[in-house]
Amino acid sequence: MQQTVYRLFADLLEYPSSVNLAEKAKACADLLDPGTAALLNEFRTFVEQSPPERLEELYTNTFDLQVVCYPYVGYHLFGESYKRGAFLARLNEGYQEHGFSSGNELPDHLGVVLRFLAQGEGGEFAQTLLDEGLIPAVNAMVGTFKDTCTEQSRSASTEQSRSAGTEQSRSAGTEQSQSAGTEQSQSAGTEHGRSTGTEQSQSAGTEQSQSAGTEQSGRNGHNPYSCVLRALLLVLQEQTRDQ
Repeated sequence: MQQTVYRLFADLLEYPSSVNLAEKAKACADLLDPGTAALLNEFRTFVEQSPPERLEELYTNTFDLQVVCYPYVGYHLFGESYKRGAFLARLNEGYQEHGFSSGNELPDHLGVVLRFLAQGEGGEFAQTLLDEGLIPAVNAMVGTFKDTCTEQSRSASTEQSRSAGTEQSRSAGTEQSQSAGTEQSQSAGTEHGRSTGTEQSQSAGTEQSQSAGTEQSGRNGHNPYSCVLRALLLVLQEQTRDQ
């Protein structure tokens, strides 16, 4: 059963156009405990409600455009250094020893590693790859979703606080200016000031509102692929506990 689970997770992390994601997610969830299955069911619901182009866009934005979430085990362990090159060479050597090929993909691609483990062979090499390679890499990928949201939330709070402070300062300044002038000056100044101030306030307010709205929408938006990665991490950790 474990080999089947690995294979299904490899399918879920393929480019969407090549697999039936909803079907694979259901098949995988049926083999897992309720808590882990719930994560995949959430992903499946999103898939069933989204057009193909949306799924492809999400995959590209998640795994291809975000360096912190590249689906390459060696990248998360060593970055783009000579150590990753040595790691890739060792993977190719180990794969060949056990009759496995990474095909046209790099040997440290998440899906490739999962398909190798799905063979159920490899002995100590496979166990070391799981414990010291795959689990730390997936854990790092999962962490990018949580850490990014926390950091952006703080940024949004700071921005809102500054905006509120500016608004109060403008209001106080206007009030003092009005009470300092003469009656006639107040009347003329107020007429002109209100007109100018209203225009500026509306313009600035609209800009700030649109900017904050866009930022918050992106920041608070939930990435369904985080469910897949979190579920995979739980499965891998459970596997090591059972060893």
